[in-house]
Amino acid sequence: MKILQSFILCCFLGGMYAQSASDREVMRDLYTEALEKQQSYRWLEELCAIGPRLAGSDGAAEAVKWGLATMNNMPFDTVYLQEVEVPHWVRGREEAQWKGFPLAVTALGGSVSTPVDGITAPVVQVNDFDELDSLGELGEVEGKIVFYNYPMKQHYIKTFHAYSDAVKYRWMGAARASEYGAVASLVRSLSNRIDDFPHTGTMTYKDAAVEIPGGALSTMASEWLSERLKQHPDEPMFLRLESTDYGRTVSHNVIAERYGAEYPEQVMVVGGHLDSWDLADGAHDDGAGCVHSMGAAHLLMQRDEPLKRTLRVVLYMNEEFGLDGARKYAELTKDDKHVLAIESDAGGYIPRGFSFDTDTTTLERIRKFQPLFLPYGLFEFTNQGSGADVSQIQDRHAILGGLRPESQRYFDVHHAATDVFAAVNARELEMGTASIAAIIYLIDTYDITLPREK
Repeated sequence: MKILQSFILCCFLGGMYAQSASDREVMRDLYTEALEKQQSYRWLEELCAIGPRLAGSDGAAEAVKWGLATMNNMPFDTVYLQEVEVPHWVRGREEAQWKGFPLAVTALGGSVSTPVDGITAPVVQVNDFDELDSLGELGEVEGKIVFYNYPMKQHYIKTFHAYSDAVKYRWMGAARASEYGAVASLVRSLSNRIDDFPHTGTMTYKDAAVEIPGGALSTMASEWLSERLKQHPDEPMFLRLESTDYGRTVSHNVIAERYGAEYPEQVMVVGGHLDSWDLADGAHDDGAGCVHSMGAAHLLMQRDEPLKRTLRVVLYMNEEFGLDGARKYAELTKDDKHVLAIESDAGGYIPRGFSFDTDTTTLERIRKFQPLFLPYGLFEFTNQGSGADVSQIQDRHAILGGLRPESQRYFDVHHAATDVFAAVNARELEMGTASIAAIIYLIDTYDITLPREK
């Protein structure tokens, strides 16, 4: 039976992949090394020990030092910093009470502060922007705290689709509520799980009539408050969200390169973002992506046969608060010949495949590799996009890709105090590392770096 399965696999791969037996051996070695040594997991423990790494913070600066020192101890040809200007916003005291009952709340990133004594005002609950507009036009919003009780939809199989559907209330909620005279805005945390950990995330004041404070209630607090507002709609809430905006400051991307043996001018990028939100260690978001990238490079550089093309690891700064690192990288590398850019920014859970942003012909060539990944549980090879950081070079004719781990638990911890090292499983993390190394090896070996169709 095993001989028959191997024969079918080789036939499926076709003449272009005549070395499929060798490829399976290489992949087996990559997964074995990752799972046995667990180097990425050890690096993640070191990174998480620094603590939160919000852009502009001392933690972010320490993470830059860690990334530089760690990759200087790896066999790269060059390791360097790339200066980036980032925001420096710091949260302060956070408190919400309704009829004396405390509610778990956190400020959204970039929120202005409430007055020192906080805000006491009635709460108007809305389910969506349409309801906000209807109530606002009737004068029912002015002087109140708007509470967007819009849950992430459970029926979406891919939780990122549910997140994309709901995130507009976090991003634009305060700006929209200010149009009708609201004094503050609260959103239901973007999580599929009912617990008492509020989830932060960035917001915008673009087109806001007035900049009003914006925060997030935990899903449990949202459920509790929603039920009680039905009986007591005029009961005021006390809300305190303190924050300080220190303007812009200097940080860095951390970059390392191993030059290609045949086409050193062609660059293959792999990366994750070094910053995290300030409520936790940022283990899944995106410490996992950083060590996935470093670990994949580590595995590939240990092989006797070098890559044909230059491999560049980029630890981007400030994905969470405005993509400053990715934009600066794109600006400073506009003359580089990027042929591949892979991002890991969906957590350290068990990998299920990759998504790509490329032309149809190239995607079909990459999909020929799918049978090689099936023994490792990867089956998704889709054209549903790549990632926020690598998308900044989307006009470079490069293949853009993103690792796609299992997402069912990701939004349990995303942007919350639960995103800690203990929430990461070593084997699942290392499977992601090996998978990234394997796809880079295959794309490089079979020269799947064609110009994209416009």
